[in-house]
Parts: sequence; structure tokens; C-alpha cells
Amino acid sequence: MRKTTAANGTVDFLYDLNDDEITEVSSTGSWNRGEVHAQGRHTATYVNGTTYINYADALGTERARTNVTGGLYETCTSLPFGDWLNCTATDNSPMHFMEEHDNESGLDHFDHRKYGSTMGRWTSPDLLPGD
Repeated sequence: MRKTTAANGTVDFLYDLNDDEITEVSSTGSWNRGEVHAQGRHTATYVNGTTYINYADALGTERARTNVTGGLYETCTSLPFGDWLNCTATDNSPMHFMEEHDNESGLDHFDHRKYGSTMGRWTSPDLLPGD
């Protein structure tokens, strides 16, 4: 579990064994939303009694959401590396550009480190050094 302080208070995020966010809980303990993952991809969001199916491009950036009957709910566009993400409807999930975007810090959470798209840099070194 990880805690984050947002404009609307502290929220807790619950993660599965693959370090995928699966639930957001408010500071009062009420459930905000759930996320569904399958085969390493974020496939759906459940919020306010509705399930939204996510459609991503080849890199995993979510580009569209539909309701369970296939009706288009929203489309999202962005510049490379997730800059200036714009969605056509109320964004029910902050999970874009392959992983979760933290609006307060402006950083993108990738499994084990954060990326600052406005800086074009990772905020910490990679845990597994390359050759």
C-alpha cells in the first residue's frame, strides 16, 4: 500500500504482486475506483458503478475508453512521452502512458521509478544496471 496526498486529501493505493495498482481508497476508507490488469496491460477501470474498457496503442498509452456495451466514452491524445495529455471526457483513471501519472507531482510512476516528462528525465537511477 502506498499513500499519496492529493488536492482532495490523502488516498491509499493497493497494488497486486506485479506492482500494478488495483484499488484507490480515500482517506476515510471508502473505495474510489478499481483497476483491472491482464497479461501486463491495464485493461479496464471500474468507478461509480460503471466499467470502462481501455484501448491502448503499441506502447501501452491509453487512447480510448468505452463502456461495457462498446459505446465510446472518451479519447485521449498526447505528445511523445505523455506530455500534454488531453482527454475528451472526465478522466476516471490517472493511468496513462504505460503507467500511472501523478497530477500533483507531474511524474509518471513506472513500476520501480518515476519519470518527469516535463524534464525529459528519470528521477532516480535504474535499479538494474545495464551492460
